[in-house]
Amino acid sequence: MNEELLNRKDLLNYLVKLDDSLEYEIDIILMGGSALNLLGNKTQTVDIDFIYVIAERLKEDFIKKAREIADKTGITAKKIHIFSKDEAVSLTGVFDFIDRVSNVKEISFKHIHLKVMNVYDVIITKIARFDARDIKDLINITKQFEISLELIDRRFNILYRYQEDKKSFARNYQQFKELCTKYLK
Repeated sequence: MNEELLNRKDLLNYLVKLDDSLEYEIDIILMGGSALNLLGNKTQTVDIDFIYVIAERLKEDFIKKAREIADKTGITAKKIHIFSKDEAVSLTGVFDFIDRVSNVKEISFKHIHLKVMNVYDVIITKIARFDARDIKDLINITKQFEISLELIDRRFNILYRYQEDKKSFARNYQQFKELCTKYLK
């Protein structure tokens, strides 16, 4: 299956159009390949993944607009994965990610406060899933960023106890270390 990939321009075009459709402020936190794309680590991604933080009363309207804008920009709604903070915690097992997100200062919007997930949390989420794309991303992350094995070990040890499949998580982490040790600090 040959998937159509999205680049940084696609991501920013989507966010600009989404921002134009909003009448209220919202925090959007890019995660996974979307975060890496914005950080310049990845040139293309298969989808746009983000977490939103917004008042409960605006949630339904926001999700509707986010999907409509996806369709209007040609991305299609199925390539947009939108998560509330609680959904993201449940999905990733990273319960405290919001404390470490970074504001994206070089890009400003009228309504969207754009943030990216911390690179260490992106690493942990990719280790948890560990498919072929994740492995490629992990190698690229460790080549581009100065990643501390000690900090990854700390994140792993904190989050290990919250993983549903501890055995796979531990196995994936060991394989990650074997693949990427030569790039880690």
